[in-house]
Amino acid sequence: MSRVNQSNVVVTGMGAVTPYGMGVEILWNALLSGKKALRQVSGLSPKPLVGAPIDFPVTSDIEPKVVKQTDRFVHFALAAAKEAWRQARNPGSSVPSHRIGVVIGNAVGGLSTFRSGTLTLQTGGRLSPFFVPAF
Repeated sequence: MSRVNQSNVVVTGMGAVTPYGMGVEILWNALLSGKKALRQVSGLSPKPLVGAPIDFPVTSDIEPKVVKQTDRFVHFALAAAKEAWRQARNPGSSVPSHRIGVVIGNAVGGLSTFRSGTLTLQTGGRLSPFFVPAF
């Protein structure tokens, strides 16, 4: 049996884009207060109660080309990763890139892009070559 390399792992930053808003502090405070995050979302019929991020801005931090080629959930992941990077105080110059990682958790990320792609195919349309990498 081979021995597993047991390296230390240090969490130096965290980020969150949630139904409560953007930021780990906003999430933590909302959870501690017992605040509910479910709400009705316009644009869906029937109007279900969902836990979707509220008023998420596509910021100037994301290149317009990337915004166009990726699903909204990718924008959430980038925003959360940038928050974590800021919390970590931008360790890029002092830590080799192969030692830096990001862990992302989501539920059905990319579903809206998948849905629109499916509808495009059903109506005889063509998919963009960016369809699968978009989510």
